[in-house]
Amino acid sequence: MRYPDLEAQLKIDEGLRLTSYRCSAGVWSLGYGHNLEAHPDPTYPAGPRTTCTIEQADAWLVSDIAEAEESMLRRWPWMSALPRNVYLALLNIVFNMGAARFAGFVQALAAIKSQNYALAADELEDSLWFRQVGNRGKRVVAQVRRGEEASHV
Repeated sequence: MRYPDLEAQLKIDEGLRLTSYRCSAGVWSLGYGHNLEAHPDPTYPAGPRTTCTIEQADAWLVSDIAEAEESMLRRWPWMSALPRNVYLALLNIVFNMGAARFAGFVQALAAIKSQNYALAADELEDSLWFRQVGNRGKRVVAQVRRGEEASHV
């Protein structure tokens, strides 16, 4: 499924880089945070001076969101019933850090599962992730906090 509003957010959050770069985790990336090391392709080798087009970056963004969503729902199938704002906020986080790292947010996940979105937002705010991601964190936490107001995915 496509989420144009999430795609627009991620374009802002990740920024567009048409020449390869090392992300904050030291991984070679390209486009909108596309991990070249996790997705080897001889056309786009991991390393310096690899370039892509905007069209390729857009295509990777769509496929990377789908991959993040699949890994999120494989680990937490109950998330499919969450309010849309909360679902897309969590998908943004999983896109950013991966499901395995997000699994470490045990208290936030428990609060989300019990539909206590205010507590979940507080838990997310009280994290290194929140302090590192700036405006992205503020927006994502606000989405979680107002989760009850949203329609379901």
